[in-house]
Amino acid sequence: MICLNPKARNSRLYWITGVGRQCRRQLHQDLNLPEEACDVPGVNWDLYGWVCYSHRAAIIRSMTSPMQPSEVKRVLRVHRSNIRISANNIRDVMRLLLEKGIVQKVFVRKKAHPRYELTDSGNQFRQLLMQSEMTF
Repeated sequence: MICLNPKARNSRLYWITGVGRQCRRQLHQDLNLPEEACDVPGVNWDLYGWVCYSHRAAIIRSMTSPMQPSEVKRVLRVHRSNIRISANNIRDVMRLLLEKGIVQKVFVRKKAHPRYELTDSGNQFRQLLMQSEMTF
């Protein structure tokens, strides 16, 4: 195993080495199991490790379209009732995500408050978070 974000103190991410991939491939062949691709996408792993905290990850997972923090709160209340987070905390996290370039503001006509949508890197992080959730 190799660490993808060795400078991180928390949320370290590990990946299988080349030798490990060879052993995995051989094991799949020996057991006649279908082999899935296991390549590491080109991702900023330090930033992804930062995203992996529970509240940040829950907010990113819930963002399927441009949303206000209050909409994110409603989605979390319905789909992830175990996450306890206030609307103010969601606003704070949105500001942090905006600073990191994971979300961007979208102004909608006839709406007083901006909405936030995921950037390309935010969508990539969301996809990785959803995949990691499905494997367990």
